[in-house]
Amino acid sequence: MAPSALNPSPTDTPAVGEFSNGLPTKNGHSNGTSFTPYHTASFSSLSPDETLDLLCIGFGPASLAIAIALNDVYKSSPACKPPKALFLEKQPQFGWHSGMQLPGTKMQICFLKDLATPRDPRSHFTFLNYVHQKGRLNQFMNLGTFLPARLEYEDYLRWCASHFDSQGQFADTIAKIQEREVGRQLRFAVVGGGQSAAEIFNDLWSRFPDAEVKLIIKGASLRPSDDSPFVNEIFNHDRVDGVYNATSSSRASAIALDRATNYGVVRLDLLENLYGKLYMQRLRHSDEKQWRCRILHNRKIISTKQGNDSSVLLRLGMNGDKISGGDEQEEDLEVDYVFTATGYVRNVHESLLTDLGDLLGERTGENGKIPVNRDYRIPYDEEKVDSKRAGVWLQGCNEATHGLSDTLLSILAIRGGELVQSIFGEELSSTKSL
Repeated sequence: MAPSALNPSPTDTPAVGEFSNGLPTKNGHSNGTSFTPYHTASFSSLSPDETLDLLCIGFGPASLAIAIALNDVYKSSPACKPPKALFLEKQPQFGWHSGMQLPGTKMQICFLKDLATPRDPRSHFTFLNYVHQKGRLNQFMNLGTFLPARLEYEDYLRWCASHFDSQGQFADTIAKIQEREVGRQLRFAVVGGGQSAAEIFNDLWSRFPDAEVKLIIKGASLRPSDDSPFVNEIFNHDRVDGVYNATSSSRASAIALDRATNYGVVRLDLLENLYGKLYMQRLRHSDEKQWRCRILHNRKIISTKQGNDSSVLLRLGMNGDKISGGDEQEEDLEVDYVFTATGYVRNVHESLLTDLGDLLGERTGENGKIPVNRDYRIPYDEEKVDSKRAGVWLQGCNEATHGLSDTLLSILAIRGGELVQSIFGEELSSTKSL
């Protein structure tokens, strides 16, 4: 049951392979994305007892940033032997927000916060080099924007991943609905009050001109995101030290204060667009209940059950007080499709690492969580784990200790470099000193 791995070879062809769910099979291999420096890649099979230097669970943008950092570091240190690394991904191909590349959607961060530029602007893997390699650099400059289309940024990520192992595309869920339900008047419900929910609501409104679309939010109104320059500094990589060294109560207060930068908020241009479309409905019908597309405020979903003809019956209740003038009675909403855009609970690592709990010794993290060091490493008891030979590092689930940027693209280039240094820095330093 050997995973596919990568060894250096003199070929100039980037590696091409397949992804799997990362679980060994009875017969054959558990395939994955493997790493070796750019333009020196080929696959070979590991023997069952061969040891990896690095195993990454998942190959999304965060792990892709690590692969790029490994590439850049070892390419600049030719005397160092590249580590034998393997990235396991359950999806069949590399993907980022698959099915969410809706027409007209743009990035919410500057393109310079890509997977390489903040760490090394000279890297092959910068966004600017991507558009240069694609022959669009002059045209991109003529756009005069720091916020490229999300579709283009996904293409950039796929381009980066293609140097290691990525091919193909995901099917668009909405496109499948269009094919299956052609000619039928549909009813949609979108749950959530953030950017993704608003984008889905806006897209369904336009894509299905005869459909009824309801956006269900728990607040009194959609709220704008705060992307002003002073507030955006909280995502600077040099802020992580201060956040980590603060008390847990101070960190929690700061995260709560800055939630409007990322959680349950929508970019102002989209808010204004939606408000204008709602206003045009008001011109035709003063009674909102006659509108094809509506925002249902101060609602919470109490229960769901299967309705008639494969529909879904949502039981809605009022959320909180009656500030908006609503009453407390419950209501039923029958729809054909439900899109949930309610965020994530990033705790899968806790179940994955349950069996290693005894290796922590007396150490515990905040609120009983798994502890993590500033360098993203779990501080296992050194009497039980030789820290020079083994370790576990966490990324994307450390918001409570490392700040809001931990879950975002903004920090990936720097964090990827920090992780490479934490894992292989001693080896790199000793090789360079020879």
